[in-house]
Amino acid sequence: MMLALPNPCHFEALRPLRKPAGQDAAYQATLCAIVGDILHEPAKNARRIAQRAVYEAQRSYAVWQTLHKASPAQALALAETMQLGHLDEIVEYLQQVNRGVVITTLHAGDYLLALLKLRHRLAADRQIYILRKKGPSTLETQVFQHFGSLTHPVNVIRHTDGRALEVVRALRAGHVVVALFDLPGTYGQTMEVEFLARAMQLVSGPATLATLGQADVLPLVCHASRQHRLGRFLAPIGAAQLHAPKDTTAQRNRIGQQLCHIGSAHISHYPEQWQHWFHVPQMLLQTSAAANPDHPQIATRG
Repeated sequence: MMLALPNPCHFEALRPLRKPAGQDAAYQATLCAIVGDILHEPAKNARRIAQRAVYEAQRSYAVWQTLHKASPAQALALAETMQLGHLDEIVEYLQQVNRGVVITTLHAGDYLLALLKLRHRLAADRQIYILRKKGPSTLETQVFQHFGSLTHPVNVIRHTDGRALEVVRALRAGHVVVALFDLPGTYGQTMEVEFLARAMQLVSGPATLATLGQADVLPLVCHASRQHRLGRFLAPIGAAQLHAPKDTTAQRNRIGQQLCHIGSAHISHYPEQWQHWFHVPQMLLQTSAAANPDHPQIATRG
């Protein structure tokens, strides 16, 4: 059952939000307010979590920069520093399953390195599709080259490409799609879910593609410590077997909610690792606007 919606005016002071180039004081204060309200943490703890979350976002970007400049051998060596739980079992499952698979995670820890390590364990003939909103860049091109092979380069699908049917067909043909789920409505169509013990609107893309593509969903969660890069794969969600094909909306909702339960549990254990705290106001306000059409939706810059 969904929890009661928060007062939409409560978060009005938090908009608009965007990631700063550095640790801006006002931005830190805003994140602190979000964390404190969602996690019911005292100001001191919320400030520590917010500061660490900004650091994690910057550290994650540094990993992108490192991969951008790395040779294939260097990129693989960096990916091998990830300690991934259940990796052997997941590789065996991916090599045997005939269905497509949607691999999904949230923006936490070294998820990019975890995905790269998994990619190098898979058979080269399995095509990889990565869903992105951002336009192409030299940084992205160089990084994603490490995910492809000479015969099967990675397929980057933009939200604006109008190629959703191509992705669905790829899943039905047994290929792999990578799509993250901890995103607000500026990244695609949303669905209402319980996330971090609140009713929020998060993108429905991973769940929708798995449902339409008759594919499994493979969740991944990651976090980093001072000494280690850690991650683990959870048991695949068998989208193709869960429900009757005609019940696609209910199936999509169940998959989406399962992912949000996984994400909420991970964030509750490692709140300082989640890099998308700044999206929470928009996730909440979209839900409030849907429940209260007369209340004007507060714009959030992406």
